[in-house]
Amino acid sequence: MMKIIPHTLLLIAIRNILLGTKVKKKFGELDALYCKTAECSIATGRPIEKKFRYEGSRYTEINKRIEAWVNKNRTFPDYVDILNLVKKVTKHNTIPMKPAAVRKLAEDIFREVIQTLKDRREKDDLYCIYAYADGNVEMDPGDIDPELGQKLSNNEKVAKDNLEKVFKFYEEQQLNIKEENNAQKEIKKSEENGKEKCEDISDQNENQQNNKNIDVADSPVPPEEVEICDTLLKPSFLSPLGLKRKALPDKIDTRFPTKRFKETTEVVEID
Repeated sequence: MMKIIPHTLLLIAIRNILLGTKVKKKFGELDALYCKTAECSIATGRPIEKKFRYEGSRYTEINKRIEAWVNKNRTFPDYVDILNLVKKVTKHNTIPMKPAAVRKLAEDIFREVIQTLKDRREKDDLYCIYAYADGNVEMDPGDIDPELGQKLSNNEKVAKDNLEKVFKFYEEQQLNIKEENNAQKEIKKSEENGKEKCEDISDQNENQQNNKNIDVADSPVPPEEVEICDTLLKPSFLSPLGLKRKALPDKIDTRFPTKRFKETTEVVEID
């Protein structure tokens, strides 16, 4: 008798799955052709085929936009997708909401939409499972044996808890990605503003040093800002051209300078 190794069993199982998928696809095409010829609907009544409805927000425009997105893409949305939709609706309809309120509303909508889609998918799975059951269904063994029924109930509870953990993990991951992106944007924006300000200060000081007729005391730049920019624009900082930027001088004389007098010569006539 030939011995079948586990690897061969795996290949056979994969081949059967691929063959079954191909047959199901062909059957679906034939069913769609039959429904078109008979002029009837191709809907089977599965929960996942029904249109998604959402009324969790008090803003009707946001609810309609969320419904349109889910019904069009037929998939679970990311937090960024919900946030962008809420931002567009609030901006287009001039809804007075602060950025923090927009983010909070997007988080609540995201959780509700994900929970609704999850419940609908579970119902669809049960619908597909019981669709293969015939009319002669035997009595559930869990109803006969109390001990077995208790074990099945415990397993169902554990399965639901594990599934909730998976959804919460991905939900928190989406929120963490959003917070990291916002933090990076704020840091980048502050760095750009600081560099622009320091470049302006350095340009002003260079112009004042080149122009001898302008007193240093008339400089509009406070010495505190000069010291801050001195730490930012060090010689080790490279410009976009790869050249080292010239650092500001360590000390700038902010005292009122003495008056400059021009040298004059007097011509004395000798008798």
